[in-house]
Amino acid sequence: MCGVTAVTTGISVLGSALGMVGKVQEQKAQREQALQQQLIQQEEARHAQMQAQQALEDGKREQEKVRLEQKALQSKQAVQYGAGNVSLDSGSALDVLSDIEMQGELEAQEIGANAQRQANIYNRQAQKHTMEAHQAGKKAQGGKLQTANTVLSGVGSITNSLTSSRSARRGPSYF
Repeated sequence: MCGVTAVTTGISVLGSALGMVGKVQEQKAQREQALQQQLIQQEEARHAQMQAQQALEDGKREQEKVRLEQKALQSKQAVQYGAGNVSLDSGSALDVLSDIEMQGELEAQEIGANAQRQANIYNRQAQKHTMEAHQAGKKAQGGKLQTANTVLSGVGSITNSLTSSRSARRGPSYF
């Protein structure tokens, strides 16, 4: 009878240990997946931030280009007026030159606003990826606690199996 109890106890301990190892491996794989997801989201956030910066820089270059084109057009018009002995200090010539300048600046401002809107979109994407990376990190951290809990409960289960087999071998206690 004692041999059957020992075998039963051994099988119970082995089953508990194998179950614990399986759960630990599964939790480790989930934690590694969460960590990988965290890295991916962090990289996506960095990429979106770079795109936001690039959108702003592209917008500034485009604004500068428009302003230079506007100045060139304004200068060309001024040369034409000068060739025709038209005074640039007042009247229609001054209005035309002012309109050219105003239209160029309005276009430059619109380009800047569009670049800022695009940068804002990229920044929101970066924030979303940063939040998702944080959540993945929390999930990975929680996985560590879950693994520790699994190991402790597995050890407790093994201890219970060993304790119950020892008390069964001793027989009943009358005192």
